[in-house]
Amino acid sequence: MSLVEIESEDAIISITLNRPDKHNALSPDMLRALLDAFAAVEEEKNRRAVLISGHGRSFSSGADRKAVAQLSGGDEIRGYAQLMRDTLSAIRNCAVPVVASVHGYALGAGCGIVTVCDIAVAAPDSVFGFPEIRHGILPALVVPGLVERIGPNRAFPLLATGRDIDAAEAFAIGLISEIAKDDPSIRAREIALRLADAPAGHIEKLRELVRSSSEDGFDSAIETARKHNIDARLEAAGKSV
Repeated sequence: MSLVEIESEDAIISITLNRPDKHNALSPDMLRALLDAFAAVEEEKNRRAVLISGHGRSFSSGADRKAVAQLSGGDEIRGYAQLMRDTLSAIRNCAVPVVASVHGYALGAGCGIVTVCDIAVAAPDSVFGFPEIRHGILPALVVPGLVERIGPNRAFPLLATGRDIDAAEAFAIGLISEIAKDDPSIRAREIALRLADAPAGHIEKLRELVRSSSEDGFDSAIETARKHNIDARLEAAGKSV
């Protein structure tokens, strides 16, 4: 059984977490498979969007605590941390937008995956949170994605208390983009198809502009926007820069 399934259709690459009996808990082997899946996305020339979801009752319950507890020695501990870091970075820095379809539990590192996706659509009864602190674990690697998504004032209390939140609160604080009326996979695919149908390169440039506007300050961001505006209009007019 493949821990991560990958399929391609209509310029959309679907990546599905596949440990349904464990609520898609992220073991080292599963993280490697997920990292390999996103490496395959980068090699696929016709991809325009990625759709990530989970089989079974949950999106992902987070890190496989039993597997992590069995790590022995500094090298294995450092290796797992690097693997988690590389996986989250691969999703965050994917060449095309990543849309998450979330149902059931999205906790800990599973919720961390949600934060590094460009768009997240959730079922009404989804549950989100970072329970690590309640188990005596420092939730370190999920911090950058969460702060980028909802800001430090909302991220710190969520991490420090370890409490769960429902889809309505997750939407209110900006953790997710949308609450589906029923099956989130249907709505998430609709969004992925719309992204795939957009003019080539426009979505990727738009994402770059949104991120630079958030990270670089207004003056730098508006200059980047000016350059993209010129490039796009010259390209549409069939003229060289």
